[in-house]
Amino acid sequence: MPRPFPLPISIGTDLCSVHRIFKIIRDGGKKSDLFLKRLLTDKEREEFGKRRHYESIQSWQNLQNCRVELHKKRVALGIPKSFAKERKLMAEAKAGKVEESGTEVNTTIKRSLSQDGNPGSVESVAYKDIIGEEENGNGVGDITTEKATSGENKPAPVESLVSEDSAHTGKVVVKDATNDNSSLEDRIAEIDSKERLQSIEGEISGQQIYIEQRLSKAAEFLAGRFAAKEAATKAYSSLRRLTFQDIWIRAPQPLDGRTQAPEALILPENGNWEDAQIIPMSISHDQGFATAVCLAYNDKSSP
Repeated sequence: MPRPFPLPISIGTDLCSVHRIFKIIRDGGKKSDLFLKRLLTDKEREEFGKRRHYESIQSWQNLQNCRVELHKKRVALGIPKSFAKERKLMAEAKAGKVEESGTEVNTTIKRSLSQDGNPGSVESVAYKDIIGEEENGNGVGDITTEKATSGENKPAPVESLVSEDSAHTGKVVVKDATNDNSSLEDRIAEIDSKERLQSIEGEISGQQIYIEQRLSKAAEFLAGRFAAKEAATKAYSSLRRLTFQDIWIRAPQPLDGRTQAPEALILPENGNWEDAQIIPMSISHDQGFATAVCLAYNDKSSP
């Protein structure tokens, strides 16, 4: 007869889509606020803030508000948006038409925001795609391509387009040759020509890239925490019913100058984190998903 496993240990695993979390925090509003409040403990929210993820979410919302104002300015100036051209570009992208420059192309992901209430607006994310490989499968939307530039014509890094004030305050600020610290809202209000409008559209695309990259980092952080907490609740299912507020995914202090893997703490029933139980845990990120594994000791004396 088979022998039972000799140690009272249970295992919990879970998987979470980073893109699903990304959509929640990107859309913002009450749903995003409730999700963050439900998922993170007070201590985790402090860490989330220290990593400047809250600022990334606010910067994103401010940028979308700027898009709305830009669309209003476009209408006021009588400049129509070419929906036909936009659809044609997206159709060509779906058909797999890419322009080769050496072995790489600079791919621009464009997604219509009309479903978010911003008719005709477009958001972009740039990344390099090696010819012959599959798309990176992050589910970000329809794809169009631009030939990569090099040498003197190569555009400045995206980060150089956005002032540090954007990261610290969430207020969208753009750098250009004539004004290093003018808010995008003010510059949109001053648009008086088609050329000026097109210039601002280009700057918004640059900011879109930078802010969306930061928002993706926030989504990865949250997806990892979500998967880890779900795994912990499964591992502890035979001991007690845990909520997300009973689990603290803590980042230990660096050891010898090197960062340490996060660890899971289970809040005891007395509600004192000083008496929490540390349990083995692992979080991994791969192909747009966060996966986690947690162990639990099936002893009724454990918290």
